[in-house]
Amino acid sequence: MTRLFFTTLLSFSLFLSYADDLKSVNSQISKVTVFLNGAQVTRDFDASLKSGTSTIKIVGLTPYLDAKTLQLKGDGDFTILSIRHQMNYIDEKEVEGDLKEISDSMNFYQRAYKQVEIELNSLSHSESFLQSNRNVKGNNNNLDAATLKGVHQYYYNELLTINRKRNDLNYQKAGISAAMSRFRKQLNALNSKLTKNTSEVLVELQADNVTVGKFQLSYLVNHASWYPSYDIRVGTINEPLKLVYKANVQQNTGEDWDNVKLTFSNANPYQSGDLPILKPYYLNYVSGGYNRNPYKANASQNSYNLNNYISSNVTQASGRVVDQNSQPIAYATIKVQGTSVGTVTDESGNFSISLPQGKNQLFVSNIGYSDKWQAVSASSGNVIVLNSSQASVNAIALDEDGDGVGDFYDLQMETSSPEVMVRGITASKSYNRLSFTAPRKAKYEAKAITVMPMENQTTLELSLEIPFTIKSTGKQKIVSINEVDVPAYYEYRTVPKLEQAAFLIARVADWGEYNLLEGEANLYFENTYIGKSILDVRFLTDTLNISLGRDKNVLVSRQKVKSQTSRVLIGKDKIEKRQFEIKVRNNKSQPINLIVYDQVPLSQRPKDIIVDLKDKSGANHDLRTGELKWDVRINAYETKELSMKYQVKFPQNQQINIE
Repeated sequence: MTRLFFTTLLSFSLFLSYADDLKSVNSQISKVTVFLNGAQVTRDFDASLKSGTSTIKIVGLTPYLDAKTLQLKGDGDFTILSIRHQMNYIDEKEVEGDLKEISDSMNFYQRAYKQVEIELNSLSHSESFLQSNRNVKGNNNNLDAATLKGVHQYYYNELLTINRKRNDLNYQKAGISAAMSRFRKQLNALNSKLTKNTSEVLVELQADNVTVGKFQLSYLVNHASWYPSYDIRVGTINEPLKLVYKANVQQNTGEDWDNVKLTFSNANPYQSGDLPILKPYYLNYVSGGYNRNPYKANASQNSYNLNNYISSNVTQASGRVVDQNSQPIAYATIKVQGTSVGTVTDESGNFSISLPQGKNQLFVSNIGYSDKWQAVSASSGNVIVLNSSQASVNAIALDEDGDGVGDFYDLQMETSSPEVMVRGITASKSYNRLSFTAPRKAKYEAKAITVMPMENQTTLELSLEIPFTIKSTGKQKIVSINEVDVPAYYEYRTVPKLEQAAFLIARVADWGEYNLLEGEANLYFENTYIGKSILDVRFLTDTLNISLGRDKNVLVSRQKVKSQTSRVLIGKDKIEKRQFEIKVRNNKSQPINLIVYDQVPLSQRPKDIIVDLKDKSGANHDLRTGELKWDVRINAYETKELSMKYQVKFPQNQQINIE
């Protein structure tokens, strides 16, 4: 007994000695670099150090930081001996703000719900009591009429009262259940703040003298991301194209980024930087052909089929993200495989995303759920089901049983073990920055933002000079990080044989200097929204072609000239003639450049079927494809007429559709 008491006393004394030597310090987030997946957080703090060995504890950190990426820099006369990370399950964060109001409301309705159930239970017992005692007997087993009538009226009144109360209570119960369901959905929307645990970093230091050290702590954290999107605006065809570069950022890290310097990077800190290794490539017979470039596999051979073409008709996929119980998951992050195209679900779990050419795999993630890859179709019926992660439950305490004691609300929340595990390679990277272009100005909530693009050896970073605040709510925040006037050449193109309309195309040369990533783009022409597209930069060409859709102020028609349509028989042959007239009317107040495409039929039997182009009205004729191309300039309110005429000679005993 004496030995046990001495051992306990010694352990307690050592703990007190360690506690006296341990100093807790708070730190402030000064800078955040947001990657397409994840973020690097930088914190600053000062600490007073005594002579000799001491330990400081940086408290209040996110539980989702990747411990293997911790970096600590110190400025002062001391030596950093060691650094380690641990979870804090004792000191919980106080629930406050919207989350506190919602949790208080949930507790109120849960107590009311419990009270209604108690009253309903009491009514059921009362009804059972009456039912079990309804056989009333008097002396000699006979009752006079007045007594029987009185007993019957008593039972009737009591049962009527019970059923009326039960009906009222059931209505109350339904209303309370509906209110609780709404608050549960709000709690799901704020699930990032349900994590009450924090983590901390312990640093052991050695100093020869009493000193003050300045420190900078950085680490990678998951549950943060950004993706680019754009507004492409054209006022008139005499003005430059206006490109608005926007960052859509969200974070669920459990710590607010208050008034910090934000940098957006296209780097992937979890991607391996190792050079891939070639393996032997063996040839064998295959059943199908081999296509090196799938994006050009179905391309037609017409000259107007442009590469790097931003169409106003883009494939859209939409649907919902739900859990195993078909409940919507709010603010889930969605990315298109292999691109920077992304979106975030709304409070009802709905999403809509544009799919780049050849891409239909979505990567979906949300805090508290396992990540998922799923193929989607170009429809509105896509349903993506996320499974709750196997991490332990860490949720807000709600009073489920009405006893005044908080019970854990049943929401699966992802917590971290003492060693926080994050997918992929965790080695931190540092980049050598190179000088780049001068800062450009953009707008966000009527405030000018100075953006400094920094092109590193392997990545691109866009830094905002104005500090920003991004709360840990999971909600998406849109930041306009750049706005530039881009010189563009505008031209109209039309294929009147297929559609009698003129399509406006903006052609941007040397677009690579604008540091663009794949992303959705909203298209505007003459202050009118004309559609959504994908800015796809995978094609390595010098010119970016942007479709601005049909222009109703440019009228196009194509008619067959009946007077020039004829059929002549000469010996064993037949000759058919055709002439078409194309008219283009420019109803705009400025001249336009227009390219008109048509075609002359080609013969697959040159000896039997002979095609002769008689008139092309100055068009360029491609003998290989039969394509006719007119490149004309039409003044304001002018009508331009073009024509084509050809004849086809073939045997009389054959039938041919020559149009």
